Amino acid sequence: MQLLSSSSSGDVTRFAFNNGLVAVVRPNPFIPAIAIRGSFRGGASLESDGDSGLTKLVAMLLKSGTETRSAIQIAEELDFIGSSISFTANHDAVNFSLTSLSKHFDRSFAILADLLIRSVFPADEIERARRLALADIKQKADQPMQIAWDVCSESVFQDHPYRRSIDGSATTIDTFTREDVVRGYRNIVSSNRLILSIVGDFEPTALIQKLIDQFAEMNTSKSSMPVLSAPTSLQNKKVMLVERDLTQANICFGNISCKRNVPDYYATVLMNYILGGSGLTSRLTHQIRTQQGLAYSVYSQLVRREAGGIFTVRMQTKTDNTVKATGLILDEIHRMQNEMVAESELAL
Repeated sequence: MQLLSSSSSGDVTRFAFNNGLVAVVRPNPFIPAIAIRGSFRGGASLESDGDSGLTKLVAMLLKSGTETRSAIQIAEELDFIGSSISFTANHDAVNFSLTSLSKHFDRSFAILADLLIRSVFPADEIERARRLALADIKQKADQPMQIAWDVCSESVFQDHPYRRSIDGSATTIDTFTREDVVRGYRNIVSSNRLILSIVGDFEPTALIQKLIDQFAEMNTSKSSMPVLSAPTSLQNKKVMLVERDLTQANICFGNISCKRNVPDYYATVLMNYILGGSGLTSRLTHQIRTQQGLAYSVYSQLVRREAGGIFTVRMQTKTDNTVKATGLILDEIHRMQNEMVAESELAL
């Protein structure tokens, strides 16, 4: 592993290495700590239907033990030096973070590298993670708004890989073997899919050498990174009904939203804030909760995804108020589409 190039803008420097790894660093000597955020690009969107949920399961297991440390030893060592390491997964990446006092950074960073490069996935830890994943799936299956969101997301994304929940299903989670977990791990942890951002009390030249020393053994994928096509917006209204014996209706509107790199992205963020993303001051809350008293919670949200996210409005209301409250949401969406936003709303 060797440094190929570096470029700077202000106090931020981007380093690129010959194994594909990219690190963006910013020294801050005024705080005696160092924080790392890392992303392995790909995520759950690269799963097949049969592997649905594998990426999240692997992320859950990345602190379960290495060739030289058990899960308990990892937890105790991090706790002793006051450091933290966490892993999460989403549709576009497996992310991790490390926070450490600068005086303990070398020790903390060595643990992180050990987890990323030498994880062994003991059978008992896989079963523990499986039980947690299955319990989470079961719990979500009992939450009406979660059901509404899952149905909405699947309907909006249609045949796109984003349609699948990162949780997988009870069927897929129950059938994964240790070989499946190791295969998923090897597909995820790859130097040429890794981007790091590092901020804190360090000297850049010394930090780069530590990156080279610790990450030299990391696998480099021989396959190119798949490029996801953009999801296609729905052109016609689609209504999906899930019948439950409940006193409240859980309603979820949705359609494809823009990518972050388009010129209208920040205008879309502002639109969402005014419509339903600003809490009690939003149009939806003012009209449906404050004025009409039809819902306690109603809001809009931009769910960001790399290839194109989803714009959604969610609400809970009494079943008898479903038609009226739904009509008011549509009215506010149409008003946002067809009328200029007042200067007073923009000023907020």
